[in-house]
Amino acid sequence: MTHMIKIEAEDGHTLEAAVAGDPDTARGGVVVLQEIFGLNEHIRDLPRRFAEAGYYAVAPAMFDRAEPGVELDYNAAGKERGIALKNAVDADALFDVSAAIRAAAAAGPVSVVGFCWGGSLAWRAATCLNGIAGAVSYYGGELPSKAGLVAHCPVLAHFGERDQTIPMEGVKTFIKAQVDADPAVISHIYDADHGFNCDARGQFDASAAEMAWERTLAFLDRVSRLVRLPFHSEDNKKPPALTGGFVLSVWRALRRATAVVRSLSEGRPRRGAWRSRTSPGRSTGRTLRRHQSACAPRASARRPTSGSW
Repeated sequence: MTHMIKIEAEDGHTLEAAVAGDPDTARGGVVVLQEIFGLNEHIRDLPRRFAEAGYYAVAPAMFDRAEPGVELDYNAAGKERGIALKNAVDADALFDVSAAIRAAAAAGPVSVVGFCWGGSLAWRAATCLNGIAGAVSYYGGELPSKAGLVAHCPVLAHFGERDQTIPMEGVKTFIKAQVDADPAVISHIYDADHGFNCDARGQFDASAAEMAWERTLAFLDRVSRLVRLPFHSEDNKKPPALTGGFVLSVWRALRRATAVVRSLSEGRPRRGAWRSRTSPGRSTGRTLRRHQSACAPRASARRPTSGSW
């Protein structure tokens, strides 16, 4: 069941978030990023669906910086108001995404899943923030214009072929720019319109939504598999030593070790390196600004991975 909590961003801003699932038993965390229509009934229901799939999901109220409790209708007036609110908070949006990531990290590795504006934020998080297992973008309008950015985690992108807000020419530009991305950036195009996943919109397409959902869950399973330690028992149950806090501790230790090795290879100081890369929600505002300043296309930024996700 979804309920509301309060989370705090690095700059001191407090915002609400809809959460569902048990972080102690979940296979990982998921941050759900809203459309421009606020933290409405549709977005609040998505944490429940992710929780039913085994995740601890956190959906931050991204408009709280401008106006708390925003829920807009899916019509022209709602769209106009949503765009204005998005423009008002967009510059600081990653602070709130980072806060949600920190909250979801109680369950282990965190992936970000965004829709519409949230789909664009998911791509920006993948390219600007660290400590993310994966990112999923549903019809993110900024992806074509930010096709030259480099993701630091695997990314899955869903587009609608009949989406007039994201022309196919731009989608193809994005796909071409990311064809050799490492970590991989996989895109799927559906015979559907913008917002095809939302059953509260006229553009809802049940077939496309179901296919994209199945692909999203499969993607989340792959990117969170790192912490699933092997076990063997006759009744196929995990022994107590591999549940809860133990797995989370191992996962955190692996993240720290990886970041330390990376910082040493880059000639960076050991102490500050793993903090800025693995704990975006715990670090200072200066750390997040360093992340944001790193969001620039550069060929040397792609780094090798240990294997396929």
